Amino acid sequence: MKTLLFALIFCLSVVPTSAQTPQNDTPPVITADNIRDLRPVRSSRWMSPTAIELTPPIPSGWFNLSPDGRSLIAVRGAAGATFWDVTTGAYVRAYGLNLENDPLAPPNLIDARFSADSQVVVSLHGAPFPDWAYGVFVTEVRSGKQSSLSIPTDYGYPFRVWFDAEQPERYVWLEFQPDLFDPRIGAHQIAKFDLTAQDRPEIVPSGPENDPDSMVRIGRIPAPLAITATAEGVVKLWDLQANLVTAEVALPVPPTFGRVNETEGVHFVWRDSASDALHLLDFETGEDVFIAQLNGDYLQAVMITPTADVILAVHRGDTPSVSAWRVATGEEIALGTYWEACTRVPDMVALSDDGTRLVIGCDAGFEVWEVATD
Repeated sequence: MKTLLFALIFCLSVVPTSAQTPQNDTPPVITADNIRDLRPVRSSRWMSPTAIELTPPIPSGWFNLSPDGRSLIAVRGAAGATFWDVTTGAYVRAYGLNLENDPLAPPNLIDARFSADSQVVVSLHGAPFPDWAYGVFVTEVRSGKQSSLSIPTDYGYPFRVWFDAEQPERYVWLEFQPDLFDPRIGAHQIAKFDLTAQDRPEIVPSGPENDPDSMVRIGRIPAPLAITATAEGVVKLWDLQANLVTAEVALPVPPTFGRVNETEGVHFVWRDSASDALHLLDFETGEDVFIAQLNGDYLQAVMITPTADVILAVHRGDTPSVSAWRVATGEEIALGTYWEACTRVPDMVALSDDGTRLVIGCDAGFEVWEVATD
């Protein structure tokens, strides 16, 4: 069994950037009534002059946004991770990780999730082939205080991490897939790790990945939720921690892309494989509502507001656009284009759980959209 031995390098100084000062530290919640006032208010470059310690850079726009929309965690060029203040665009701090046996092979940030109160983040890191090794780090956002947990590699390849829903201060969950270089190691399974001990975790098979009827698992659905679909259009909502199907709805065509409402976990905005139309499914009632015709336009990212009254889409077709639909009427609203500094489609787009901020991440940095109040 291999384990990950990380040497921690902290840089805890808080450094301001040249990003614009926000007009309002607590912007309004995005709703159908104010959606026309949603606009970009600030942007921040990954390679800000105040973040020179991030050299060499990794031009990735991946990030995870805190539920309150005030912080995000992103990759770091020299491995590890970086924290950013979304309310100002300021770079806050970084931490670096290195393998003791090979300092030249720093581990990558694989996944990260904030706690429900946005005060703590858990991050999953992995070393590159052939020294497969993994570790989990729990970091306090404000202080930078950190603890770590080594992850055995005989469970397979970990690719998703999150805090336990009932006891987040003690347990974290990881989802594993088989090792691509050694199929004998691991399987599609889920493990519950105790942060207070190095005991062997509780292991259960991954329900979504081992469901023989499922044709596709929808990506970017936040754990502990998961959504799968069969070739016949049967959509299943899963609870990964309980390893159970909590809702099941039959649709005329199978969804292949979408996003669940991350606040209440009930509404699911989706499109079909041909990008013919945009729909909104209510898992509680089983009702599926046609929202708009897409006519083949691919949507890079879709989100739904906490009250499920507005659907947002970023990068429709070949245009760097931000669009919205009022759910009640199906009215489409063109909100404009996102940051011209991005040289490719966004790597990550997120709407804060409180519904106040839309954040778009690309190779250049990230851009924040809020409802204007003046």
